[in-house]
Amino acid sequence: MNDGVNILIVDDRPDGLLTLKAVIDEPSYNIICASSGTEALRLVLNHEFAVILMDVQMSDMDGFETAKLIKQRKRSKDIPLIFVTAIDKADQFVSKGYVAGAVDYLFKPFDPSILKFKIGVFVDLYLKNRKIIEQSALLHELEKRETEKALLELETESRALGQGLDWRFRVLGGAQA
Repeated sequence: MNDGVNILIVDDRPDGLLTLKAVIDEPSYNIICASSGTEALRLVLNHEFAVILMDVQMSDMDGFETAKLIKQRKRSKDIPLIFVTAIDKADQFVSKGYVAGAVDYLFKPFDPSILKFKIGVFVDLYLKNRKIIEQSALLHELEKRETEKALLELETESRALGQGLDWRFRVLGGAQA
């Protein structure tokens, strides 16, 4: 894998994986494929993803169930999930997808340029969020160093003041003896 952004594609049909991969393939993306919900869950445990594309109808565990399990984990609950499916476009299925945690629902056949655009938006948001997190960590580290520096300066001043007081005490004590 290169240093690009990870995108997970989940479909139990090899042709479905191949199609999605071909549509969104970009040099800056690491496209990781899972052929089952179980495999997707394992991958989500071990990798960070900018977005997940998932088929609804899969043999071992459907997309709705897989999405619910992904969204239950703190580490993966905020990963945008897009269902890509050829099943009935009835409102009940779309609603079920959103309840399961999807941010979007695309029906096959879909417009490749729209899918590419949507993936691009989520990747851009992911990269901006990652940059904010990195900047926050750097700021926290800088604040920590500044605090340590100020404490060291205070400690040094305190020692110097204490030595001065100690010297005066000895001088005054010696004069009284």
